[in-house]
Amino acid sequence: MAGADSTVFDKPVMTVEKGVRIEGINAFHDADGGVKRGKVTIFRFEVDGTSFCHLGDLGHTLGETTVDKIAPVDFLFVPVGDTFTIGPQSAKSVVESIGPKVAVPMHYRVPGLSISLQPVQKFLDVVKGRRISQVGNEVEFAQDDLPEGGTEIWVFSK
Repeated sequence: MAGADSTVFDKPVMTVEKGVRIEGINAFHDADGGVKRGKVTIFRFEVDGTSFCHLGDLGHTLGETTVDKIAPVDFLFVPVGDTFTIGPQSAKSVVESIGPKVAVPMHYRVPGLSISLQPVQKFLDVVKGRRISQVGNEVEFAQDDLPEGGTEIWVFSK
């Protein structure tokens, strides 16, 4: 629930709100152009010189035009669960096409979940060779501390 001083964005937009640059980008919840599950909005935002992109319930790999709207980006939140979103192999492809400094897998199986999602390990298996860090529940970082020359995978605690 949003607080009284909150602004909620749920559609494509390009604006600056309270010092945060926000761009919403159209995408689809399935690989059939939204025929099965409709549209989703990818949100790219910048805060204090750091850029973030949340792919939401993305259901397809991205074309060059969409990648150009997103990249470059410091943090990419990418679904990997393969039910109602892209799966591990497509997530790897999306991460490689965007090339963020940090990729954060999301929308994967956790204990007690009733939806049949793939576990995060399936994604980690297909991105072998990249640095993978288990980072806890929250992270403090300085822009200068972010990796250069390749994407790191940060997995937050469940």
